[in-house]
Formats: sequence, structure tokens, C-alpha cells
Amino acid sequence: MSETKILVVAIDFGSSGAGYAFSFAYQYKNNPLDISTSLWNNGNGPLQAKIPAVLLFDPDKKFHSFGFEAEDKYEELLNTNKADQWYFLKGFKMQLYSAVNAGEVGIQGDKFIMVYEPEAASIYARLLPVDKFVGNNGAVILKAFDPGRKFIVVDAGGGTVDISAQQVLENGELKIIHRECGGPWGGECINKQFVNMLKELFGKEVMKQFKNKHGDDFLQLLRDFEVKKKMYRVEDEESLTIRMPLSLIELFLDMKQSDVPTAIASSRFNETVRLKRDKLSIAGSLVETFFSETIRMIIDEVVSILKNERCSDVSAIMMAGGFSEADTLQHAIKKQFQSLEIFIPLDGSLSVLKGAVIYGHNPNVVSSRVCNYTYGVGVSMKFDPSIHDPGKKFYRRGIEMCNNLFKVLFEIDEEVHIGQTKSIDVAPSFCQMKNMIHLNGIS
Repeated sequence: MSETKILVVAIDFGSSGAGYAFSFAYQYKNNPLDISTSLWNNGNGPLQAKIPAVLLFDPDKKFHSFGFEAEDKYEELLNTNKADQWYFLKGFKMQLYSAVNAGEVGIQGDKFIMVYEPEAASIYARLLPVDKFVGNNGAVILKAFDPGRKFIVVDAGGGTVDISAQQVLENGELKIIHRECGGPWGGECINKQFVNMLKELFGKEVMKQFKNKHGDDFLQLLRDFEVKKKMYRVEDEESLTIRMPLSLIELFLDMKQSDVPTAIASSRFNETVRLKRDKLSIAGSLVETFFSETIRMIIDEVVSILKNERCSDVSAIMMAGGFSEADTLQHAIKKQFQSLEIFIPLDGSLSVLKGAVIYGHNPNVVSSRVCNYTYGVGVSMKFDPSIHDPGKKFYRRGIEMCNNLFKVLFEIDEEVHIGQTKSIDVAPSFCQMKNMIHLNGIS
């Protein structure tokens, strides 16, 4: 990124939500935490820091809208049976990895960098005052960012969970001590479990018709569950109550010729689900099953990291991202890793965005990373019959050569310092001159 920065803007495209944050150079100089973030109004409830990561294109494949506006328009199209020719896209985050081209969106290459989410979260959190954390005690939280300390960041978003092990150096910079890892274990997995329960209870065809004919009610049902799942408290052992749309109850009656309470009584949910008027109560024991598989995957990944020699003396886990606000996830992490300090920034869902802005102002805050893959280049060498494949043999100026050999520059799990370079000599025919091949700042 260019050294002269007037403004740094961070854009976060998540699997389920998106947002942005920014600060000017003078703000960063005076107070690195003076960062402005996006606020969105969905027309029903408080302002939100993230907008749904959904796109809507018209029948001519031209962009129409994004976020809440796209959702609302698509609901309207569904309710008027006009949605068939439109294109509603969601969950496209992973496709961006192969589609990123700064020039196509009007951002010059030297003004664009990608930031790994757990790194951004810790960059932000280490600058926060102690009272901005939720932890067992403030003193230990401060120690988590003392020089020499090692900690794990679990960035739990809507679609994915990204995990990073880091160490604070004497100069305050961060050293990444384990290659990035994680998986598709975000909060959307819990939502899918809830929808699967509704499909089993009401029937797949009823839910399909409900979504098609009453898209606005279906979306509101999911929004209500999103809020309630974060508010649910494991230790309270209370039921989770969701308001069921009357349109769904009436549709079930019309299609099944039976009422919902009767269907519940004859299902495997007869002991865990109750419907009273339009309130569906889900027993805590069933709610926890929505989380169980996702939480198991997250815990298994953290356990695997802790077994690595570099991470044996990790002393804390920081949780960030919107899904980390769920008490069920927090409770499970604290129960599993009782010897480690668990702490959560109060605005954990924005820590990645704000940390990315800080990183944009000062990329040198991360001193080194660990390679996720083995990196190298394809080369040709003099043919050695004892080790080379005869199928790759060719002749150059009468000399037997072997083609398509892999020259390793950096190996998987190798620590690479930012700005570190390696070079190899190449023949003049490769690029008409002796050249240097550099690999800078593995990310």
C-alpha cells in the first residue's frame, strides 16, 4: 500500500454480513481508536453495524440493490410472483478470493491490501482500555498483550470461523506463530439447524410455500431467531421463544388439514417444543443441539492448534466476530479451556473492521507470518536419470534437461518475516537476463 495515506477504508465482506469503517490520517495520529463505522437501518429495530451480504440483479443482470434494500425488494418480488427472472445472490464471500481484482473496482493495486481477520481483531483489541473487555479479570487481560505473551484469536462470523495464534513481540508488533485455519462453522450453521427443525415439524413443502408466498414473514422469522440465539443463556436453562408468523400457522392448517399443536404432539419434538397462540417455545436442551456440532468443530480446531510446539504456552483466547456474542459459544469455550483466560471485546463484531483500518495505517504492526502452503517456482535443470522422470526430459542445445521441476522458496509452516526475500538464478532464456524472484510478505 502507498506510504502516503490521507484516508484508510476497510471493507468487510462476510458470508452473511458486510460493513465498512474508515479513519483519516490525522485521526489515527491523535487516537488510533477514533474510527467511524457504518450504521444500517433495516426498518425494524435498532441500527445495525452490518448489512446482509446479499445482491440483487434485475432480469438484464444489472445491479439493482444490496443488503436490506435487496432483501426487501426480493420479498416484494416473491410475494407478487415476479422473482423468477431476477437474480438474488447470497453467500458469495468465498468466490471473492478468486475474483479480487482491485483495478476492476476502481482501486489501484498499490492502494489495496487484504487483511486476515483474526490479525485485524487482535490489532484493534490490544489498543482497547481494560473496561472494554468481558473477561474474568482485567489484570490478566492486560497481560495477554504483554511482550512475549501468546494467545489465540477465534474470529467467529456468520459464515466462517477464522483462527489465528499470535505472539506479542518486545516492540509491540505481532508475530503469527501458526498458519491460518478455520472452517465454515459460523452462526449461519445454527440458523440452518433451526430451519431444519421447522422443516421437520411443518413439512418441507409447507416451508417451501411459506418462503415463496410470505417471503417477508420468512425473513422476519430468521431475523428474530438471529437475535434470540445471541440472547439465549445456557446457565438459565430457559426455553427460547420465537414468534411464529400467523401466515405459517394458517398455511400449515390449509395444507395439512391439522393444527400445529397436534403435529407437535405426534413428532419427536413433543417434549421439547410448545406452541401457545403464536409463540413457539423451544426447550434449552433442543437449542443446545443446534449449536453442538458447530461448537465441536471450533473446539477441535483450537485443540489442534494448542498441540503445535509453537503454541504450547498460549495463555489466552480472544473471541471476536458477531457469532462470538452468542452465550452458548462463549460458555462452551470457557468450559473446554478452563486453564486459559477467555476475553471478548465489547464490540467484538466490529473489531475486525476497526483493526483493518489500523492495519492500513501501519501494516508493519504484523512482523511475520507462517506459510499456509509451500511456495516456489517451476524450473528446468540438467536431467538426472536417478531422480528425474524420463517423461519430462527434453534437449536444450544438445544437453539433456528435465522440465517442470518445482524449486521450493518457502515451505508450509515456515516462518516468513514481512519484507523477507529469497532469490534464484535463472538462465538468460528465461527472461533475457539474470533475474531475481522475490516473495514478499506471505499472507
